[in-house]
Amino acid sequence: MGGIIKRKRETGSVSPDKFGGYKTFSLAPHTDLVKELVAQQPDSTLAELQARLAKEKVKVSQSGISRFLYHIDLIFKKKPTRS
Repeated sequence: MGGIIKRKRETGSVSPDKFGGYKTFSLAPHTDLVKELVAQQPDSTLAELQARLAKEKVKVSQSGISRFLYHIDLIFKKKPTRS
């Protein structure tokens, strides 16, 4: 019960905090850089793009890169092709 009283005192309401909702992409501030790197080497793998972003001090997972590329409508292959 202390939580409800504390919430009322601090916020003026007993309503719960927002749950879920929209999450921004960690790469959003680096959109231009990502587009530039993809344009420079459109046949790069996600691992290669991840390494190139790391050189620019941008740390992100391969799945995060994949989701962001889909979000900005860039097609990107996940694995190198075999000849």
